[in-house]
Amino acid sequence: MSIDRRLLNWGIFLVILGAIPVAVNQGWLARESLARAWQLWPLVLVGIGVGLVFARTRAHFLGGLVVAGTFGVVLGALVAGAFTLGSFGCGGGTAAADTPAAAERQGQFGSQATITLRMDCGSLTVAPSAGAGWTLRATGDPERQPDLIAGSDTLVVRSHGDVFILPFLDGQGAAWSIGLPAGPLLDVRADLNAADGHLAFGGLTASSIHLDVNAGGTRLDLAEATVGSLDVAVNAGDLRVTLPSTLAGAIRANAATVRLCAPAGAGLRLTVAGSVETDNFAGSGLVASGHTWERPGTASGAQIVDLRLDGNAVSYTLEGPEGCR
Repeated sequence: MSIDRRLLNWGIFLVILGAIPVAVNQGWLARESLARAWQLWPLVLVGIGVGLVFARTRAHFLGGLVVAGTFGVVLGALVAGAFTLGSFGCGGGTAAADTPAAAERQGQFGSQATITLRMDCGSLTVAPSAGAGWTLRATGDPERQPDLIAGSDTLVVRSHGDVFILPFLDGQGAAWSIGLPAGPLLDVRADLNAADGHLAFGGLTASSIHLDVNAGGTRLDLAEATVGSLDVAVNAGDLRVTLPSTLAGAIRANAATVRLCAPAGAGLRLTVAGSVETDNFAGSGLVASGHTWERPGTASGAQIVDLRLDGNAVSYTLEGPEGCR
């Protein structure tokens, strides 16, 4: 039997790429054990070298197998949410521990405010503020402090300049800590690119929350929050959402893992579209009707979590309220 070496390489790559997320989701492999899988990238160079050394021998295909296997492991770990591209290309995705913090900036809102956050390469923390106003503390390169626009009804915080994502550079990451007040009605939009986020809205009131995550890991905590609508898009990332007792919205994901943590006994309706894996919904007590999964006892018109789940190459997992902590 003759084997096409090119197809063999693709086969090895795809098998490993798919096997790792399955193993992690089934609990056969700890996600934490793959957190530094990206550091295997030098094996690609090793594989190319092996291919050159054995170019005129029967073992010439070994180099290709090394390259295919390495790409499979690294991308498989990325899809499984074991690490993010922030870790790969932003010096770990966080600011250096010895980098001095900028002076804390703060302000006041009126009865309502629009919040716009855009972080490229770093880590973002959002939490209720201790006082009646908003606060911002940023660490990182003093020359790359975020751009800030603030008013009585506006807060815009954006990464300054362009960030080049390269696996060989260190110390590019920034860290922002933003406090938001509980009084005003907030309209929040956050864009995270090669960045990690922990956004906690407990006790806050938001007419809407729009979240875009690209190549990052994000925890969105809406427990005890009042949110009118939720719109989330995540690409090549890991998202954990702690749900309130009442919410309507949509989550779209591509090449990602999404964990939904719902309050025990809360009404729950999840409508699934696209190429979506929902392998634990039945085991979590939900009942399917067509493309919709419902928790028994969920009544129309009652206070429920009603979400549309969409995407490609994505796994949605339902967990208890502690699963996203």
